[in-house]
Amino acid sequence: MEEKLDTFPRLMLHHARVRAAHPATREKDLGIWQTWTWAEVADEVRALACGLAAEGFKPGMHLAIVGDNRPRLYWSMLAAQVLRGVPVPMYQDAPAAEFVYVLNDAEIDYALVEDQEQVDKLLEAAPQVPTLAEQGLTDYEVTLWFGMWAPAGTPGAVVQKLNATVNAIVQEPPVREQFAKLGMQPAPMKPEEFARFVRSEIDDYQRVIRAAGIKPQ
Repeated sequence: MEEKLDTFPRLMLHHARVRAAHPATREKDLGIWQTWTWAEVADEVRALACGLAAEGFKPGMHLAIVGDNRPRLYWSMLAAQVLRGVPVPMYQDAPAAEFVYVLNDAEIDYALVEDQEQVDKLLEAAPQVPTLAEQGLTDYEVTLWFGMWAPAGTPGAVVQKLNATVNAIVQEPPVREQFAKLGMQPAPMKPEEFARFVRSEIDDYQRVIRAAGIKPQ
């Protein structure tokens, strides 16, 4: 099957395989050119991605990246994309007051910064970037999911066969690949497991509706 090179992380890994020892990134530091091969860049990106994942960075999250125009800035962008997140590079010479708009508008979840100066600016901007809890949304959690139902009265044997077929399809590599592009992850369940899951979702939303005092229209 032909390899798809349709994302920056895939392109990086492709180059790391086919030209591992070739130069990938160069930077002049104190008048001396420093060089990283494609294999070394892949290792750097992998380490950054593993660190972010260990800290709780998940698909769909937004990562602020603040620093000089240097190799690790771009490796950080790739690391966020490897985890199916969104990198948000910010001007390193912007004052803290200008950070506030981007941090709020881009809904930043994590930040990766170059030095203590950038840390200090983020800390200065933080009081103007309220959390959901500070905005009154305590215990906030939202999950988007999709499922399949059959009409009431469908024979159990038919339901079981449909369930097995759909579960097998969503586990196929091309299908999982398409889900990954959408930031989604298949979670195959048996019919009885899905019924329990839907019941728990209904119970959760009923509690939210009652707590919010929402009345039927």
